[in-house]
Amino acid sequence: MISRMTLYICKAICWNCKNGFKAAYEKWERGGKQCICSPENFSEKDK
Repeated sequence: MISRMTLYICKAICWNCKNGFKAAYEKWERGGKQCICSPENFSEKDK
């Protein structure tokens, strides 16, 4: 079964302080199922 991981980094604005920042997350896809991972779950390589 083939799995695919895509790393997304986007510009975002904090709802509270209105400052800009970069947000990152990974999307894993395998066999029609998907999982979203936040930076605390990134591998050392991805960090």
